[in-house]
Amino acid sequence: MAASSSIACRGPGEGFGQTIGWLAMGVACVEVGRRLPSRGVDVFGLLVAAAGLWRLWALDSQNTALQTTVWAYGSLSIYRWTMLALGAVLATHFIARRLRTGGDYRWWKFCAFIAFLGTVQWVVVCTPSCGPGLTLTMGWLLAVVVLLALAPIGQSPGYRGLAAFVLTIAVVKWLVADAALTRVGPGWNAAASLPVLNWQMGVAALTCGCLYWFYRPPSALAARPRRDLPAVVLQKQLARRSSSFSLVVGVLFLLVALSFEVERVIARSELAAPVGTIWLVSPPQTRILWWTLLWAAGGTVCTFVGQRRPLAALFSTGWALTWLAGIAWLAAGVLHWRITAGVAQGVRGARPRARARRPRSAAGACARRTRARPRSPSARAAR
Repeated sequence: MAASSSIACRGPGEGFGQTIGWLAMGVACVEVGRRLPSRGVDVFGLLVAAAGLWRLWALDSQNTALQTTVWAYGSLSIYRWTMLALGAVLATHFIARRLRTGGDYRWWKFCAFIAFLGTVQWVVVCTPSCGPGLTLTMGWLLAVVVLLALAPIGQSPGYRGLAAFVLTIAVVKWLVADAALTRVGPGWNAAASLPVLNWQMGVAALTCGCLYWFYRPPSALAARPRRDLPAVVLQKQLARRSSSFSLVVGVLFLLVALSFEVERVIARSELAAPVGTIWLVSPPQTRILWWTLLWAAGGTVCTFVGQRRPLAALFSTGWALTWLAGIAWLAAGVLHWRITAGVAQGVRGARPRARARRPRSAAGACARRTRARPRSPSARAAR
């Protein structure tokens, strides 16, 4: 049956039709095995789907006929192989969600492994199609949104963990490649985009939204638990509560993103200033002062919100941020600047010099002595 489907789906002069046929056959067998139910049909479908995935990554990825661009916009390019790989991702996640577990925890973990393979495929497929910029980060965040949206619906083995995995990769890439390395790169220009209202800050805002999504408790799943899940998985899902860790990470990430925007504002003011401008406070010192003000404000807000909710982790983070901002202001913003800028420099042990006296001439000295002599009574009377 698998051989006949691959022959029927084979295109003229192209072998990727076998991949499509094997993946379609694997999906159909898994669905039939769930409805019969039949574990043998499930295993047969898994083997056929595995053969299709092997052909996709081993043979079809080297096929030059599949490297033709179907659609391109900016840094995003969709090739024929990209569309075939996206179909493989959908087929893999469909198998992970529809494979019958029968309440067995070992089959549940196997479904989670299949979902992991599908997620890794998405991460890899986005890399050549989206390029190295912010579009790639956006593609990974799209996977996070889809995984979190499907987590409380149906059989979703390990979807929250997979979403956390992809989100971690996206956060690290944004911090290192999209923000830091781009800022120190030779082609960076502060005037190229507006502060805050730019593509980089938009991706950062979406990342913060995903982190807040992790903080929210899965209330829908707790209200309608699935009794066909393994007992261990059911207990973990019912006992899950909202975690403040993701909320703290989101706050820190937002402060870092805003710090880059503060730096952009100051860099734009430097570019707009005429040549020879005398700064009352140097631009590096201005950056440090504004950064400490931003982080102190963020710490204050975290302390207030953490006290009102109550969220112990957020409250402690706010206190720590406020204290660190104060120490940074005192050390880097005041003392270091005064020492390096020469504000408090002086010669140790120096005394104020005595006021120099004008040299006196002999005639002037005699005149002063003459004026200083007491006059006689006759002289006073004549005067």
